[in-house]
Amino acid sequence: TVQNVMTSTSSLKTACTRLKTLNVALIGPPGSGKGSYGKLLAKSLPRATLITASDVIRGHNLAANQANATPNQPPNSSTNNEEQLRAMASGSLLSDTFVSEVILKYMLRKQDESANRRTKTIPGSAIHIFDGFPRTMGQIQAMNETWPMHLQIQKAVSLEVPRTVCEMKLLGRRECQSCGKAVNIANVNNIDGFVLPPSLCGCIRPSYTQRDDDNPAVIKNRLDVFDRQTAPILDHYDSKDGGGTALLRFAPYRGYDDLARFQTALQHWLGVQVGGKDSTVT
Repeated sequence: TVQNVMTSTSSLKTACTRLKTLNVALIGPPGSGKGSYGKLLAKSLPRATLITASDVIRGHNLAANQANATPNQPPNSSTNNEEQLRAMASGSLLSDTFVSEVILKYMLRKQDESANRRTKTIPGSAIHIFDGFPRTMGQIQAMNETWPMHLQIQKAVSLEVPRTVCEMKLLGRRECQSCGKAVNIANVNNIDGFVLPPSLCGCIRPSYTQRDDDNPAVIKNRLDVFDRQTAPILDHYDSKDGGGTALLRFAPYRGYDDLARFQTALQHWLGVQVGGKDSTVT
């Protein structure tokens, strides 16, 4: 209910006000809804900022193109812009070093722009939610070796969504040409406990189009890449800090209707991590 959501959010804000800076990775397979969940959490959590890796990389490419420089050109890299964009479209992962460098450069730039230099956070942020980073153990290694400690990601939240459900949601993605809204025509009806009805725009005469990369071959590759290279990150965070404290697993059986339950889980999780009012999560 609305009251439950308000109560859960209020309690979560109380817990989070006791933190200085918390860097959390939001991990989930393509089609799990992590991008949308990240936006909802960034809005509902106090002083939170969502950092979406794909948006940061696209911004880097655009800036490089506008400057007439060779895009995606960290030290010792010769990969060009078109190759990077094709890799992103096909679901392939980019160079671990490149991704780490671009995300770090973005974080440092935002830090320099911040008026709150004492806490070294993005302006007004106590929580940084990373969507799409890290995706490999190589990226974690690069982060640990090159990032300052206050920016390193300490914890992770895993959205546990079955592959079949992810495939259905990805194949069901559409955009309405009448209103411009993103919709999903997939009807997930009690698959492994998941009930996710279609999410439509309500237009009287909708006209839906599908992205070129939302096809079975690309989707299979994206999910295979996740299973092979990204999933082991969960083991890393599950065993971090002695085990059981750096990873939260959550299954959104009802999609966005489970936001209140998600907030409650986060509240309990953060409550275990947070000490006194001046404590800092590390």
